Amino acid sequence: MRTYRELSIKYHPDKNPESAELFGRIRDAYEILSDPVKMLLYDTGGMDLVKKYEKDGDGEIERVDNFEVNHEISLEEAYKGGEKEITVNRRVVCRSCRLRPELPRCRKCQACPGERRQRQVWMDQWHYRIEEYEVPSDERCTWDRQKLKLQIERGTMFGDRAHFPSMGSQLPKHIPGDALVTIKVRLFRENLFWVECASKTTVFHKSLSLPFFMDQVIQAAETPCRLGY
Repeated sequence: MRTYRELSIKYHPDKNPESAELFGRIRDAYEILSDPVKMLLYDTGGMDLVKKYEKDGDGEIERVDNFEVNHEISLEEAYKGGEKEITVNRRVVCRSCRLRPELPRCRKCQACPGERRQRQVWMDQWHYRIEEYEVPSDERCTWDRQKLKLQIERGTMFGDRAHFPSMGSQLPKHIPGDALVTIKVRLFRENLFWVECASKTTVFHKSLSLPFFMDQVIQAAETPCRLGY
């Protein structure tokens, strides 16, 4: 950030009209380095792919499928809320393999999945069929243990989902997928009880009086509720 400020002030067109083109390149570089999606697209597809993304978003560029994982929390965590660091495995494009493939960390990298395309295969003078084929990738990928900060809201219910944009797996020239974390709550813990209404489970501490529980939850429900300890 500091280097960008210094260069942008030094080469700003208001001070150096002849440096307008250089100033534009500095601004573009900063925007790419500040955005992980743009950085991936630039590394694997160049500036043309970045401009296409800026113009059309993910309308024209293929997107990697989202991946979903489950994470289990205790009843105490569901009741109290808080922040928890979790780890997920995702495929990433290795930048080191392009620049310095001899590095020890690149030994486990493998070729990224190729790009699927279609072509016409002529069977005779009048007939053809559509054939799908794979174009091998020039990039190499590896599996990375990505740390995510999971925000647990107080009263989190079984099945609630946390959304982490662009933190899913990567492919060259693709927009990364999202990571979706589904929360599973371990039931039956001392000093807590749970209620299920309309297929949704809510956790309460036993310090809450039963009348409060009845007034605030069961009477407000339109369907029968189940209570458990």
